[in-house]
Amino acid sequence: MAEVVAAGPPDSVVPGARVDVLVTREPRPGQPGGTDLALEDVEVLAAAPAEAESGGGPPRIAASLRVTLRQAVYLAAAQSFARELRLLPRAQGDHRRSGALTYGTDLG
Repeated sequence: MAEVVAAGPPDSVVPGARVDVLVTREPRPGQPGGTDLALEDVEVLAAAPAEAESGGGPPRIAASLRVTLRQAVYLAAAQSFARELRLLPRAQGDHRRSGALTYGTDLG
């Protein structure tokens, strides 16, 4: 299990829902930022509204996710280095896999 605070729609990220996890990185000198599809089809065990970041932004959720140990370590690291974690709810019964997806600032 991993606990994260992420952007996402609080009415859809609820216990029993399944989500994909996106990680958006800050650009570094000489490298663009980008967004990765970090995890797919993860079960939400618990969820509650989290405090909004200063300056507004999308709603934030504190969620417990059913993940492997390797995935939990990745998410813990991502919360330290990422600009944003985002939980994308899946349609009920959708268990398709997209595979690795990464988008940089050029969206390509």
